[in-house]
Amino acid sequence: MKEGKIHVSLPYNGREKELNDNFPIAIRRLASLVKNLSKCEKTRKEYHKIINDQLEAGIIEKVNEPLRAVKERRPVYYIPHRNIMKEDSLTTKLRIVLDASSHMVDKLSLNDCLHAGPSILQSIFGILLRSRLSKYVLMADIEKAFHQ
Repeated sequence: MKEGKIHVSLPYNGREKELNDNFPIAIRRLASLVKNLSKCEKTRKEYHKIINDQLEAGIIEKVNEPLRAVKERRPVYYIPHRNIMKEDSLTTKLRIVLDASSHMVDKLSLNDCLHAGPSILQSIFGILLRSRLSKYVLMADIEKAFHQ
């Protein structure tokens, strides 16, 4: 436990030693993101605020160039991100989507090196069916709980 937070390693499937540094792809995607965000000042500011909020909350962290040198001890992978705008949304019009499936040609992505985990589709279907049986239904936005 560090700073009152529990740290859990990723559920690797054994192929993490084959994971290559995707720094060139991440930089190219970042340049494209910056170009797109520069078209709209409001979107850029909102994106910047979300990134800063996540940084302060410890959800994301700054990466210094020397981190690439630690590759011998653990896999290094930079997760590209982009914005999704949903103008008709009542709560969150802009959200950031991470792309762990990004990879260099003929190389593995981070998703390729992780266990998939169980499918939750069956559970959601059951929840929706059971919610129709009750007289009252309580709904909530769990975005903040998910990040914690």
